[in-house]
Amino acid sequence: MTRRPKRPRSGHAAKAGLPPGSAVYTGDAVDVPIRAHRFDYDGAQVSEHEHTSLSEVERPTIITGAGSVRWVDFVGLHDANAISQVCERFGLHPLAIEDVLSVDGRPKADDYGNTLFLTAKYLSPDPDHGSPKVEHVALALGDGWVLSFQERPGDPFEPVRKRIRTSAGRIRRMGADYLFCALIDAVVDAYFTLLVALEDKMERLEEDVFSEINFSPGRTIHELRGEVRRLRRSIAPLRLALTVLLRDAPTRLSPEVHPYLRDVLDHLDLLLDRLESARERLISTLEVHLATTSQKTNEVMRGLTVVATLFIPLTFIAGIYGMNFEWMPELQWWWSYPAVLAIMAGLALLMLGLMRARGWLR
Repeated sequence: MTRRPKRPRSGHAAKAGLPPGSAVYTGDAVDVPIRAHRFDYDGAQVSEHEHTSLSEVERPTIITGAGSVRWVDFVGLHDANAISQVCERFGLHPLAIEDVLSVDGRPKADDYGNTLFLTAKYLSPDPDHGSPKVEHVALALGDGWVLSFQERPGDPFEPVRKRIRTSAGRIRRMGADYLFCALIDAVVDAYFTLLVALEDKMERLEEDVFSEINFSPGRTIHELRGEVRRLRRSIAPLRLALTVLLRDAPTRLSPEVHPYLRDVLDHLDLLLDRLESARERLISTLEVHLATTSQKTNEVMRGLTVVATLFIPLTFIAGIYGMNFEWMPELQWWWSYPAVLAIMAGLALLMLGLMRARGWLR
């Protein structure tokens, strides 16, 4: 049976009794350095830098133009001190730093005045365990800069990087808030990839239920329902978080960005609708399987009932002539044996005819 990997909970135990805003990493312990990838770009040029030391990552002090943006992407959150220091250099609120490191937290959004902060869950296929891997992602938006944090390598942001490098689309012409929205949109697009794979599995499951006689879909349906729940637990809170951003922090996002963020909200609504349809399809598939199984059981019981009904009078006759009475005159008749067999055969044929006439036989 496929089992999902369980995340250690030692970080939550370490936070017990600490005040709000305590920077404690709650995920898996990893013995690798944290990597930071930096983009500095505007409409005319772009530069990339890979940082092996987080002390090299600085907040931009001079914004040369309205379109000048710095994006720093951090891979690895296990070093709470290093992450806290770089976040403090960018002026992140202590509660935001705590949320960056609380990898089991619920997706949320907050406006801290000088920064907008959002956390989300990135889901990616896991070939080893079958179920999607859930990764914590945090985004922070400031004046001319965006920070993104993720637990491990592998993310949905590569299309955004490609557009920045090639100056494709409007990303190089617009500000940091548009990049913030583009990163959220990349996370949401990854949900569609998983949902399409989930729907393909459901179609194969439905084909197996209708085509294979002895197929048992119980475990598969249970696993698929688990995937639906995990997707919904990631999508529904993110939709609420984006709604909060549009409602409570409109001035932090330029008017040009609002339509794109609303478009992301529309995508999340579509995902939730399709997830609800997927849940109903799984329930219907289970009901069809149970109905088919019940029908097959009824057919077997009908056959056994016909056989038992046919043998009741035959057993009665055989029982009479199996009694050890001393005087049974017909036992001495030479034609009694074939006559009894003929009577038994006639009764069987008569009962079969009556059953067929009543529609009991198919």
